[in-house]
Amino acid sequence: MGRLVLAGTLLVAFSEAAEAGSTRKVEIVTDPPGATVYIDDPGNGAACDATPCTINAPLGTPTIIIRLDKFEPIFEPLDVPKGKKPLFAKWKLKGALGTIVVDSPRGATVQVDGEDKGKAPIRLEVSAEPHQVVVYQAGKKLYDEFLDVATGDEVEVKPNAPGPDVADTGGEGEGEGDGDGDGGGSSADTGITGQADSAPRTSFLTAGVVMDVGFRSFTYDEPMTGNLRSETEGGQVILGPVVELFPMRLAGSSRLRGLSIFGRAQFGVRGQQLTGGMLMGQVSTFWGSYELSVRHRWNFGALGIEASGGYVRDQMRFNATNGNDINLVPDAEYQSIRIGAKLSYNMGDFEPYLAGENRVVLDGGVLATRFADAKATGMRGALGALLRFGPIIARAEASLVHYSWEFQSSADYQAAGATDSVKLISVLLGYAY
Repeated sequence: MGRLVLAGTLLVAFSEAAEAGSTRKVEIVTDPPGATVYIDDPGNGAACDATPCTINAPLGTPTIIIRLDKFEPIFEPLDVPKGKKPLFAKWKLKGALGTIVVDSPRGATVQVDGEDKGKAPIRLEVSAEPHQVVVYQAGKKLYDEFLDVATGDEVEVKPNAPGPDVADTGGEGEGEGDGDGDGGGSSADTGITGQADSAPRTSFLTAGVVMDVGFRSFTYDEPMTGNLRSETEGGQVILGPVVELFPMRLAGSSRLRGLSIFGRAQFGVRGQQLTGGMLMGQVSTFWGSYELSVRHRWNFGALGIEASGGYVRDQMRFNATNGNDINLVPDAEYQSIRIGAKLSYNMGDFEPYLAGENRVVLDGGVLATRFADAKATGMRGALGALLRFGPIIARAEASLVHYSWEFQSSADYQAAGATDSVKLISVLLGYAY
C-alpha cells in the first residue's frame, strides 16, 4: 500500500514539473488596460480577463490574441523561450476606425455627434460605431442620419436635398450645438413643462435651473354664497432644478436616441399677501410645481416633432394665520396626467417652438372637497425659443395654463363652476453633459 502512495506522489510531482517546464509566465500589459487575452484560439477560453495580468504561455511561439471593445484586435506570435524569469510584453491598442466622407455641397457645415468637424468636402476618421451625421448649409439642415461605421469602412454621406455650393466663409457656427437643454421644463405650478430634446445631440444628460413668474386669475361661475371670492395673483415666482436623462444614449444605442426621462421640481420663492373681503388674519400665497415625464422627439429635416406624457402637480395654495381664512380662498393643488406635443423648427443655434398639452386632472386638492361633487380639466399652451452656446442652453417661454371646474353645490358652497387661468413667463439656463 505504501508503495502505491509513493508511486502516485511521484507521478503527480512529475506531471507538475513537466507542465511547469512546458510553459513560462508572461506579464501582459495593454494601453489602454482592460483587454481580454487569449492564446492561439479564443475557443480555448480566456487566458486573462482584463489586462494587466500574468499568463502561463506555452514555450515556442504561441499566438497572443488581444481584444477590447472599440479597438482593433491584435493577433501576434510571441517568442517564449525556456527560463524561470517572467517575460514582459506590452501592446498599444489602436482604435477601431472607419471613415465618413462628405463631398458636397461644397462649403456646407458638417457635424458628427453634435460637434462641428469642418466644411465639405471633408474626410473624417471616426471610431467604428454608430455616429449621427448632420449637414447644414445657409442655416438649413440638408442631412441628419445615424450611420453604422465598421472598422476599415468608408461611408459616403449624400445629403437628401443638396443646395448650391457656397463659398467657405470660415466657420459660420451653423451646428445645432450639443444639446438643447430645453430638457428642463418650465414652470409647473403654473403648468409650464419642459419640452424634450429639440436638437440632435450626443449628450445623455441635461441639467439646469428654471424660473417662472406667474399671474393667476380665478373666478367662480354663478356664485350663490358670500364665501366664494374671485382671486387674482401677480408676480408669483417659482424656481428649481430640471433634469433630463437620455437612457438610450447613455447605453450607447443608436435606437430611440430621442427618448428621454424628464423631471422638474420648482418651489415658491416669492409669495403675495392677500387683503380685503372676509379675511380675518394674514393670508399669503404658496406656489410650487413638480413633473415627471417621458418624451420622444423625431426630426424631419429642420422640423422637430415631440410627443410626451407623464405626471404633473401644480400647487396654488395659501398660508394663513387664521385657519378659517383658508376656506375663503381658492386653495387648489392640481395633480394631473399630462399628454403633450411640440412642434419646433431648428435654425442652427436658434430654435422657436410651439407646444400644447391636455391635462387629465386626478385631484384638485382642498378646493374640490368644498362641494358635493367637483370635476376639473386642464390645458396648456406655450410659445418659446431656445438659444444654444455650445453645451450651454438658454430658453425663454410664455405659456397659458387653463383649468375649468364643474361643481355640484353643497350647503356651504354654491356655484356652477370656476375658471382658473395662469399666465407664465419662464426662463431656463441649462448645461448638456
